[in-house]
Amino acid sequence: MVIVPAPAHTPDSVVVFVSLSSGARYALVGDLVFQLEGINIPAENPWMLRWLIGENNIEVHKDIALVRAIHEKFPQVHPVPAHDSRNFGIILVFPASAH
Repeated sequence: MVIVPAPAHTPDSVVVFVSLSSGARYALVGDLVFQLEGINIPAENPWMLRWLIGENNIEVHKDIALVRAIHEKFPQVHPVPAHDSRNFGIILVFPASAH
């Protein structure tokens, strides 16, 4: 696991890169974008939300571009936005142990 500061959305925002022993890799991007399309298109969060929380738009664009570039160069790294439940299914779940 690697935690990278990404303070453009909010000062304490991070992107968490996770590599599992199975080979699966994820970039947990939090609220940088609300949906995966925000990385792929790219597209920002709704303007009113950005304005209300005081996002640094230039830095958000840079962070989105960096995550997109990582995914393009390393397609095995799956970006996972915090609010896009369509992508939660790609995250492997540790099997529960029988007691």
